[in-house]
Amino acid sequence: MVQGFGMQTDFKFRYRLMKKPFLLLLFALISDFSFGQQKTEADFTKIRFNAFSTIKLNFKNFNDTLLLTSQFLTWFPAEEIEADPIRLYGEGTIYIQLKIQHPEKVELSVVGFYTDSIKDVSGIPVSDKDLDVSCFLLPFDTLEVIVDNDSRNQQKQSIHFNGKYALLSDYYRAKDIYFKGNNFVWQKGLLANQETDLELFKTAINNITSMELTFLDHFLQKNILPAWFSDFERSDLEYSAQSLKLSEPMLMEYNRGTANHFLVLPKPGDYFSFAEELPLNNENATLSIYYILSLREYFYNYYFPKQMTTMVDDSIKRNVLAGFIAFSVSHLSPYISDLLIAREFDVTTSFRKIPDNDFNLLISAVKDSSLKSYMEVRHAMELLKKGDDAPSFYLKDEIDNYHSIKELKGNVVFLSFWFTGCKPCIKAFPDENNLIELFKNEKVKVVSICMESSEDSWKKGIQNHKLNALNLFANGNWAKILKESYDLSAFPHYVLIDQNGKIVDNKCARPGQGAEEEIRNILGK
Repeated sequence: MVQGFGMQTDFKFRYRLMKKPFLLLLFALISDFSFGQQKTEADFTKIRFNAFSTIKLNFKNFNDTLLLTSQFLTWFPAEEIEADPIRLYGEGTIYIQLKIQHPEKVELSVVGFYTDSIKDVSGIPVSDKDLDVSCFLLPFDTLEVIVDNDSRNQQKQSIHFNGKYALLSDYYRAKDIYFKGNNFVWQKGLLANQETDLELFKTAINNITSMELTFLDHFLQKNILPAWFSDFERSDLEYSAQSLKLSEPMLMEYNRGTANHFLVLPKPGDYFSFAEELPLNNENATLSIYYILSLREYFYNYYFPKQMTTMVDDSIKRNVLAGFIAFSVSHLSPYISDLLIAREFDVTTSFRKIPDNDFNLLISAVKDSSLKSYMEVRHAMELLKKGDDAPSFYLKDEIDNYHSIKELKGNVVFLSFWFTGCKPCIKAFPDENNLIELFKNEKVKVVSICMESSEDSWKKGIQNHKLNALNLFANGNWAKILKESYDLSAFPHYVLIDQNGKIVDNKCARPGQGAEEEIRNILGK
C-alpha cells in the first residue's frame, strides 16, 4: 500500500515565493573561454547533471566595499544552497562558475549599490538599496556582466551584458525597469498565502500574468529572441499561474486546518474551468520547472479527485502512487513523464526516505538513463543513518542562553527545523505543544530550531504561536552546518534522537502524524 503519496505539497517552491533564498552552488576562479564540449540548443531541453555556466563579472568605480550575491532554482535536487557573498571593491574581474543543469534564470544582487538618495530617469526616487538583476545562463556558455557604480543614477546604464545570449538577460533587465522593480513572484506568493476568496485569487493571478505576457509580446515586437526562449518564458509565466491556481483551494483548506487531501471540499462550480486551458503534454514547456510543478498539482488537485468519484474499489483509491505513475505515462511524452516522476521522487525524498517498494515503482517507470542514475544515487544516499551520532550544535535561545546537543543526553530529543514563513511548520506548532504536554513527565525534549529567518521574526513567532519547546535560533555558519549535517532540503524537518545522542530517524514522522508513537517506542526499549 502506498497511501500518502501526494499529501506533501511541493512546499519548497511554493513558500520560496515568500522569501529571498540564495542559491549559488559554486564559486571558482576560471579562465575566460568556453569549456568542455559545446552543446547545441536542442541539447539544452534535457537536464545535464554535469553542466555548468560562467559569469564573467567586470566591476568598476566601487569606492565602498559592496557584496555580490547570486541565486537560482535547481531542478535536481530541489534544494536551496547558500553561498558566502563576494566582496567588490575598486575595480576588477571576477569569474563565477555555476552548476547550471539547463537554461536558467540567475538572480544577481549587489547589496547596497544605491548607497545614496537617488532618482531614476523618470524622477521617481529609488527606494531599494540593492541592485537586483535577473540574467539568463545556458550550460557551457559565458555571460559577461559589467557593473559601473558611477552609473548608479542611470538605472539603464548601471549594468550591461555581453555574450552570445546577452539579449536574453537584456529582456529581464528591461522588464524590471519597465515595472519599476515590482516583484511579481513575491506578489503571487503573498496572494497564495493570504487571500481567502478563491475567485478573487484566480482573478488577481490572471491579471498579473496578463501584464507579464503583454510585456513579453511587446518586447518580441522590437527584438528577435530565440524561439525556444520565447516558449520558455511564456510557459514559465503561464504554468506558474496554473500551478498556483490549481493548488490554492487545498492550500486554503490546509491553512484553515480542514484539509483532507482525498476529499475535495465543495468549491465554486466553475473555479477549475481553467484547468484544461493549457496543454498537458507540452514539449515547448520542458525548460520550465513551473510546467512540471503544474502537472503535479493538476494530478493531485484536479485529475485524481475527479477520478475518485467514479472509483468503486477502495484499494485503487488508496494506491495513489500507482495512479500518479499511470497518469504520467499515459498522458505525457516519455521525457516529460520521466521529469514528472523524478520530481515526485525528489519532493517525497526531501521529507522522508521512500520505502524500497515504492522506489521500485517509481524508477521502473523512468526511461531516461541520467534521471534513473540520479534517482538511484539519491535513494541510496543517507547522510544520517540510524545509530549515527547526532550532529552537534551550539545555539542561543530567546534570552541569549546557549544550548548544545550534549546537554540533552539522557532524553529522547525531537528536533523541529522551521522558518518563519513556512505555513506547514506553523500548522504543526499546536501538535508540537501537544507532544510537550503528553511527555511532560518523561525524559523527552522537544527542541525547535528556527533557520532562514530574522531574529526579530523568530522571537515574534515564539510569542504569536505560544511555542513551548526549547526554542533555538540558527544563522550564519551554524545554519550552514546544520543544513548540511542534517540534510535539510525541505521544511519542516523533524529528527528523533535517542537517550544516548544517537539518530533514530533523521526524517521522522510529524507531530500529530505518528511522532508520539515513535517516541513511545524509544521510551519503551
